[in-house]
Amino acid sequence: MILRTIPPTDTLYDVIVVGAGAIGLTLAIRLAQGGQSVCVIETGTDTLAADYQTLNSGKQSGPRKHLGLERGRYKGLGGTTRLWGGQLMPFSPADFSPNPAHNKPGWQFTYDDISPWIDDALDMLGIKQSTESLEAKWCRKTGQPLEFGTDLKITPSVWMKKPDFNQHFSDVIAASGGPQIILGHEAIGTLADDADGRITGVWLRDEAGEEHQLRARSTVLACGTLEISRMLLRAKGQLPQTPLGKNRHVGKWFIDHLHGVAGTIHPQNRKAFGAIFDTFYAREHKITPKISLSETAMEANALSNCAMTINAYLGPGEAIAELRGLARRIGGGTSDAGRSLGETARSAQILAPLAWRYLTSRRSGKFLSGNTSLGVEVEQLPSSESYIALEEGIDPVQAEIVVHWSVAGSEMEAVAHCAKATKATCEARGLGEVELDPLVEKADPAFFDKCTDSSHQAGGARMAKSAEDGVVDGNCQVFGMPGLYVAGAATFPSGSFANPTLTAIATGLRLAKHLSGSPQ
Repeated sequence: MILRTIPPTDTLYDVIVVGAGAIGLTLAIRLAQGGQSVCVIETGTDTLAADYQTLNSGKQSGPRKHLGLERGRYKGLGGTTRLWGGQLMPFSPADFSPNPAHNKPGWQFTYDDISPWIDDALDMLGIKQSTESLEAKWCRKTGQPLEFGTDLKITPSVWMKKPDFNQHFSDVIAASGGPQIILGHEAIGTLADDADGRITGVWLRDEAGEEHQLRARSTVLACGTLEISRMLLRAKGQLPQTPLGKNRHVGKWFIDHLHGVAGTIHPQNRKAFGAIFDTFYAREHKITPKISLSETAMEANALSNCAMTINAYLGPGEAIAELRGLARRIGGGTSDAGRSLGETARSAQILAPLAWRYLTSRRSGKFLSGNTSLGVEVEQLPSSESYIALEEGIDPVQAEIVVHWSVAGSEMEAVAHCAKATKATCEARGLGEVELDPLVEKADPAFFDKCTDSSHQAGGARMAKSAEDGVVDGNCQVFGMPGLYVAGAATFPSGSFANPTLTAIATGLRLAKHLSGSPQ
């Protein structure tokens, strides 16, 4: 339920959730369904804003420009789900394990621990199938095993029918029994109990500049990786004597995953090629395959996680189908008769350029030329030289985010290994000839100069065993700061080639269980 006025100052919620994006909404909805009183704070509104990038101001100081700072975020009800395509893919088992060779500390839970929450998240997002059943469905549909030659496997991803969470959860958002949502108010700081340092709520600032207080037994920062670091860095400056104020990891270990085009495939047997790599639908959900490194290959060769995407020729018919899909999304679906023309026009203004950029960049600018590009998505390894900060010498409440994005370069070994193995398998099976970028052939890190980030930010508040190694514990509570939690990819101690959304939602649902007082 959207509130039109600020609650009275003596209101005490069970949980305040800062951020109404993918993680904040799902977490808040689950808590409310469990009987908790929940208030969600969101800077933006429920109306689509074509100039959304103006709210994403920030500075860059690193050797690489991070495009996601401005174009990869959306502030408003639904968050960045108002921009994305809705692709859901879990992390791999190896992503959760420590790897000292790559400076990966490991997570505070295993793949097996999080798997039930992954399936729970899929169910909440309308995918009534487990990860295993989706993989089995791909095998039955294609008649192929998941193993794809030496060191490789097929990893299917599933796509939401209605990726905009503002639409997907519209009934829950409108219901009186759901979480209360306050729009157009920025959380600018935390409230602390002077007696024991417990965080008791947040400071809010409305669009007119007036400040308000809101209190709760627990406060969860779920406003996206960059904004979470901003909030924690603000609190660090405001509460210098607390454990948070002394924590050296706040904002550090910032990661994304790199995307580029590793080469071109010239299919020889288009029927066999399409049988493996074509998109298909299961229960109306699109399923697409990626070629990823096997767990065995990563462990045996000390490689980071990497996947290849087959960005096949898009003929006129397929191009029209893509545009029709975009039109359905812009229109909110055929059943969304109440959607205004103004809202539809704003959606088109925002999403059409994003779709065009996706098609051209992911298909190497040749998606109508008959070529098939071999895309690459590779895990960025944690580096202390990659971090988020605030402008120096400025009041933390007024300071802008500063992104210092740096990539180690050792990820190139995984790119070369995955690309060469894909080339060998495709050619050995007569699927097509593969022409790799010379820099990929040589495993030259200069290849990364041709790559971009994927707007999949993570880190800045990574989980660890203690404050010596991170910002939050295995239950996502900030070390030494009772009542303060972080939800989302900001807590990830390492990443993957997969986008972080599904795993981030799963960790948020796991946190909801903890906040409800129930055992994990």
